[in-house]
Parts: sequence; C-alpha cells; structure tokens
Amino acid sequence: MDTNIIDLIVLVSASITYFLLIISPHNRMNDIIKNHNSDDYNVIPFIGMLLNSFSWFFYTLHLKIYPLIFLNCIAVGYVLHNIMIISFYSTKEKEMRYIRKSICFFVPLQLIIYALSDTLFHDHGELILGLQLTIVGIVYKLTHISKICIIIKERNSKIMDTNFTILSFFNALLWGIYYTFFHYDIFLTVWSIISLIIFMKLLILKFLFYKNENNEKSPNEQQDIELGNS
Repeated sequence: MDTNIIDLIVLVSASITYFLLIISPHNRMNDIIKNHNSDDYNVIPFIGMLLNSFSWFFYTLHLKIYPLIFLNCIAVGYVLHNIMIISFYSTKEKEMRYIRKSICFFVPLQLIIYALSDTLFHDHGELILGLQLTIVGIVYKLTHISKICIIIKERNSKIMDTNFTILSFFNALLWGIYYTFFHYDIFLTVWSIISLIIFMKLLILKFLFYKNENNEKSPNEQQDIELGNS
C-alpha cells in the first residue's frame, strides 16, 4: 500500500478518535443540567484540560497543521462550555472561584507565550511552544496518577470511565504512530509515549479489578469527567 495512503488513514483515524474524545462528556453534561447539580463531578482536571487544549492549539497554529487547528478550536470551546456548566450547577463556590482565577491567569499567559514565540522569538517558536506542549501535556497526564493510586488502593476500577480510557489509549497510539513514522515531531512523540504508558496502566487495572465494580461505592469516588487531547 502507498505510504501516502497509510499516512492519510492514520491521520484520519487519529482525528476521529480525538473528536470522539472532545465530545465524550456530552451525556454527563446533560445529566448535570437535568439534575441541576455538578457536585459529584471531579473538577480538578478542568484546568489541565484547558491548558492542554490551548497548548495543542497554539503549537499546531504555529506549525499550520490545519486538521489539528480545527479540532483544537472545538476542544477549547467545548472545555470552556463544560466549565461554565460545572460552575453554574456547583455549590462548591471555593473550588469554582479557584478555577475561574486560574483560567484568568493561565489563559492570558499562554496567549503571551504564543505571541512572543510567533513574533519576537519566531526562529525558536517551534521549540518554545513544543516544550510548553510537552510540559503541560505531561503534567496533565500525571493527574491520572491519583486515579491509579485510588484504584490500586481500593482494588476497584469503578471510578474509571472505560470508554474515555480506551479512546485516550488509541488516540495516543495513533498520534504516536503518525508523528513518529510519518511526520516526525519529538514533542508530540514524547507526549504520545507518556500518554500510552498511563492509559495502558489504567486499562490493565480495569482488567484486573472490573469484577469489584459492583461493590459499595467508595468515599473517594467521583465521576471521571475529562476531555480531549488525552
């Protein structure tokens, strides 16, 4: 088979898995609106989601990777949409205030980094934005470590969203293949490897402990609500 055709197939497949990740919280957002309450949902990953999506957007914008520019526009908008829903229906005002303040700080900061990288430091823009993408992506992926620790401690994988985890694994796998063998990019390759390790670990834990999921709900359990670029 022609290499260009394989390249296109991998790109389309990776884009589809990414889009499915972006829209994966749709049903859970509807549940929040229906129940007028978001207190059972884990709000901590939202900052990571937003920064991760912005990092991808600015990096792909700098390199003019148009499929990912389009997908990340959707991702950023959808994350902000979900944050507004969570904030509106939450009674955890302190946590919501923290999230809003963090957004007001980090989003302008990323805009400044992109503007400087694309103008004043244009010759090193790819390096600066690539390092930002890698660092933010790895930090965001490390937030899953707490989930892994809870699953191992309680020997119960109920807090894991299986569909999200499987999609995340294949998303990382496909982008890893694409940016390792077809359009080499060290930053996206490293990002994909870290993602693969974490989500493979989660899938193994799911296989080991899924039989315990019908046990009584643990006090640590929260909905595994996350989005995109995972």
